[in-house]
Amino acid sequence: MDLIKKHIAYADPHIRPIIDQLRSKILQLNGRIVEGATPQQRITYSEQRIFAEVKVQKKLVVVRIFDTGDTDPSGMLQHIEYAAKQGWQHDKELRLDNMLMLDDAMRFVEASLHFSRNVLPGYSARAKHLVRYSPPSTPRRS
Repeated sequence: MDLIKKHIAYADPHIRPIIDQLRSKILQLNGRIVEGATPQQRITYSEQRIFAEVKVQKKLVVVRIFDTGDTDPSGMLQHIEYAAKQGWQHDKELRLDNMLMLDDAMRFVEASLHFSRNVLPGYSARAKHLVRYSPPSTPRRS
């Protein structure tokens, strides 16, 4: 049994279909997404860098993503207070416990993918507000 299947088997039976649907929807975003797994019940999704991390728990699926600044009228997006202190790259999370939450969650996952692709290469993700990174200027030689 591969590691991802072990992670899914770890979850309670009512959580497993949520994980399966979430995996399917993320992989359908485009054909370049790579799915990986860590030993700590995490499934990662990357294109050029990891844009989403799914933490499989017994009774819950936690999806960690980048803070893209998108509005959240449903209130499902939570800030991870200790992310910067722990050195984590993702600072927002979604806690899913039913299938009805998937479509709203995917809006944030897709935004995190676009953010990682288009914004992060030149920005500091650790800043409280996004700050354009400018490398120090080097004196020109004459």
